Amino acid sequence: MASQQLPFSYPQRTARGAEDFLITSSNQNAVQWIDRWPDWPSNTLILLGPEGSGKTHLAHVWQERTNAHYLTADDLKSTHDMWPAGHYIVEDLDAKPLTSRQQTELFHLYNWLREGQFSLLLTSRTPPAQWKICLPDLISRLKSPQTAILKDPEDELLGGVIVKMFNDRQITISIDVLNYILRHMDRTLATAKNLVIAIDNRAFSEKRGITIPLVKAVIGDLRKTDARDLGTTPK
Repeated sequence: MASQQLPFSYPQRTARGAEDFLITSSNQNAVQWIDRWPDWPSNTLILLGPEGSGKTHLAHVWQERTNAHYLTADDLKSTHDMWPAGHYIVEDLDAKPLTSRQQTELFHLYNWLREGQFSLLLTSRTPPAQWKICLPDLISRLKSPQTAILKDPEDELLGGVIVKMFNDRQITISIDVLNYILRHMDRTLATAKNLVIAIDNRAFSEKRGITIPLVKAVIGDLRKTDARDLGTTPK
């Protein structure tokens, strides 16, 4: 019997400098803005999208191209005077409310990079207007950057990532297995990657093929682990 072709084709190209970043309608807008660098309207770009949509991955794509320094909001507690010159990434700015010290340091970082003709990439799940910023000058600065939108990953992207990761491991999965994964997994890119690793490890350790019963068991075990970590009951 001829094998069926998986119902997911790879996008026409990948993001520049990142062979494993697949482009679909959910992230195309953000990829286009990353590819436009340094031709941004201002020195700052904000990657905006829900958790698991690929913001961190795309930030690393830009980091590879620019050798940017990587920070999180927590790093803004230290003075920018000690930081080396160059482009910067600041991730997860809405993870928790920024303190007055963090707001001040972000304001100084923004100005310092603009004066030095360096670029700044910020990531967040929510737009700056929802960051509960109290510093008036920072509020004003955050009105000017371009926002690049990432949406929740759709089946095309999740399926492409899953198929590619299995292919990278020299593993071919069936359409039925792929469809089962897509119907039952938590729909984030991080989950897709962790799930492929867990499925491969289980199949190898038990010397089994990758079947729906095996995938079902792996998904169930991962949910039990997550529930224990959160102190909740698995679905």
